[in-house]
Amino acid sequence: MTQHRRSDDVRSNTGLVLSLDVFDTCISRSVLHPRHVFALHGRLSAVLDADRSRAWASVRQRSENVARDRRRDRQCTLFEIYVEVQRQLVLDASDRTRLMLEEMELERALCVAVEPVRLRACAHAEAGGVVVYSSDMYLPPSFLRDILHRNGFPPGKIFVSGYERASKETGDLFRDHCRRFGRWAVRHLGDNFRHDFLNAYRNHVRGEFDTTVSRARRQLPEPCRALARNPYPDDAGLAISLLLGNGLASRLAGASSADCYSAVRIAPVVVLWVLWLLSESSARGVKQILFAARDGQLPYKIARSLPRDRDSVALRYIHVSRRSLWTLLCDRLNPDQLQHLLRGLERDGAAARLATRLGIADSDVFMPLRRALDTEFAAVWPSDANRIAQLVAAFFESSPDARHELTRRREVFALYLAAQGVEGDASAIFADIGWLGNLRTQYGLATVRVPGEHPPELLGRYLGLKLANCGPLDDAFLFRNRDEPMCLRLDGCAPFFEQWLAADHGTALEYRRTRSGAAATLAIPAADYVRGIRQRHAIVVRSGKHLGAALRRGLKPTDESLRTWGQVLALDAFTRPTVDEARSLGSASIGGAMDAPDEAPLIVPLSVPRALLTAVSPRHAPSPTLWYYGSSALGAHGMLWPARLALTGQRIRGRIVRLVKRRLAGKGASHDSI
Repeated sequence: MTQHRRSDDVRSNTGLVLSLDVFDTCISRSVLHPRHVFALHGRLSAVLDADRSRAWASVRQRSENVARDRRRDRQCTLFEIYVEVQRQLVLDASDRTRLMLEEMELERALCVAVEPVRLRACAHAEAGGVVVYSSDMYLPPSFLRDILHRNGFPPGKIFVSGYERASKETGDLFRDHCRRFGRWAVRHLGDNFRHDFLNAYRNHVRGEFDTTVSRARRQLPEPCRALARNPYPDDAGLAISLLLGNGLASRLAGASSADCYSAVRIAPVVVLWVLWLLSESSARGVKQILFAARDGQLPYKIARSLPRDRDSVALRYIHVSRRSLWTLLCDRLNPDQLQHLLRGLERDGAAARLATRLGIADSDVFMPLRRALDTEFAAVWPSDANRIAQLVAAFFESSPDARHELTRRREVFALYLAAQGVEGDASAIFADIGWLGNLRTQYGLATVRVPGEHPPELLGRYLGLKLANCGPLDDAFLFRNRDEPMCLRLDGCAPFFEQWLAADHGTALEYRRTRSGAAATLAIPAADYVRGIRQRHAIVVRSGKHLGAALRRGLKPTDESLRTWGQVLALDAFTRPTVDEARSLGSASIGGAMDAPDEAPLIVPLSVPRALLTAVSPRHAPSPTLWYYGSSALGAHGMLWPARLALTGQRIRGRIVRLVKRRLAGKGASHDSI
């Protein structure tokens, strides 16, 4: 049997040697479970056929176990694992090598630095200290060196159990560190409490238990923690694993808590919605998807990063707003639309504000209409929408110049759409976040130059929708019935969407001619606001790109499973009921904590978890970290019944750490604080 020579000794003359675990300490993978790498490899492999790709994760894990069992120290190399894979799948040597290289390339693509640990390692190296890396792993040291270098870690000797034939699990690797550097001369940082902390102290190495990755994982939505524990998910589960894993990687790479919340909670829902839009366009033979500004900017960026047949559907981002479209439609107002425009106006200056909303404030052509509005509001307040509609209709009927001005505006708008690549005679999907579908209706009317003319088929596809207020052409990804509790909750989340799903530009005000056709005049937002939005967009779009690469190479989740996942994630991401709200809504209250995503539990009705969560993961049972609310859970005082009945594992580990440190300090094991 081949004997592996141990690495050369490395000694430090300046202070303690800093030893770092590699995976889940220095480096995190952009998936929820390490074995999801195997499942994803099976889906994306160019070597495996369809049957073998589905079973690849279990074959790969079984081969690793067999390779470990053949070694007395249970430490194996990647090559030894793939020798067993070759035997089980009856492969030739070239296919074995290709599979092994595929796994290494996938690992390299999914690895991201844990920023706090990287900064600590760099600071230690800059101070003249020695940094080494100690890992119970089968990957080659040269491969780990490349990953660490790519992610900005300082150079250092790498001790890998599979090649050193000594591991942290048995303590042999720490004993070797003592022989190389001296007793208590090494401080080791790792994420495994037993291997990296207890075994280190047992072998005269200063162990330090790192919880950076585990703390980030606690930001996961509760239903997804079952997926994080499932090593063999289906394609939909792998898609969610990539989305959420990349969001956690953003937090570990130094993103703020708010940005991490965006990537973990918001990104998956928006990405899954975009996937649904693409599937809808394919199923209905639609040639273009129109993403409406400003809510549509982030979905548009994600759609461009996802795989699609470029000849089948065109993606367009158009600057439209209620204000810019009302400037084209002020001669076609009905009382309901006017009632919406009059909402929120105060008597002083009401005519001027309404004129600004209709785009008639700066043109002399509309001066008689402005004077009529002043007279109307001065005489009657609040004014009746029917009277205002009659007044506006009478003005346009008697003013050819006003009609000509609106015709000119619509022609400029048509030029703008042509400049954006919108085909006026082709069917389209109008994609927006909102709940009422008003913007799609306004857009359709604005594209009609002659009253009574029918526009091309324009389907409205939304993230959420109140179906009672919309027509048969509208549909939504998440919730389509105003009686559903989520629709009621989402209707009051305007500040939420303005913060998380906003664009990096201002709203569209009007349209003007240019040398190349026409363009939209936009309001100018504050510079700090733009920077913050662009930073959040970059994190979320990166999540889409990770999933897009996997989809392009063979990951094919079904629309039904993705829709189910989208609803589960939306329950957690888009609502935040308080205890009082939960009590007032009864069992209709479902939601997560938006204000304190790290700590506050979900509030879930007793009737929902089994039906909804079982559809997502059949192996998932309602977790004790949920809070259940319903009639059977109410006590005499109407209090919520907490299902969390014990201390969390983190608190227990913290107590054990403090106890071990006190005992070792009492034995004089350390001269400085541990």
